[in-house]
Amino acid sequence: MQLLRRCDVDEVRARWLQQAPRDVNHIDRMINPAVRRDFPYAVTWCLALIESSDIESIFLISIDDFGPASDQSWRLEQAAARLSQQPLPDDQHARKVGALSRAGFEDFSPVLVSTSLNGPFTIIDGNHRMIVRQQQGQVPGTECCLALHEGFAKYTYATQANNWQRQNR
Repeated sequence: MQLLRRCDVDEVRARWLQQAPRDVNHIDRMINPAVRRDFPYAVTWCLALIESSDIESIFLISIDDFGPASDQSWRLEQAAARLSQQPLPDDQHARKVGALSRAGFEDFSPVLVSTSLNGPFTIIDGNHRMIVRQQQGQVPGTECCLALHEGFAKYTYATQANNWQRQNR
């Protein structure tokens, strides 16, 4: 992950708001207290560029329904491959990824969290758009908002990334 610069939460919020007209559910999710409930205090916010070496350590938000879409790995790479090859019947994620892929979307800044610039990283906002970008080979070079804090090691929505980190030390 290439650090561009530090930023503050107001800049991150402004980026979310710029994306709101194109994706109303996007803002609803960020306001959702469940995602922010155990967010660590005093997070360091940064703007960063995702590099190709980061892809293997990027995970989808740890919610149960992303499990089947990623063959229970929650990895961005696996979900992109699974949803492009053999989506599950009535899979809401496959429908949303398909719709985004057909309609396209403007630039966006996904929001990722991690304990360090070395990852692993969890996407807490922009999961479907990142899957489309991965399917199109466009994840490297994506600018993201990155929240860094040691407390993300115990963050509910980063469980899968943290499990992977423990297994791959």
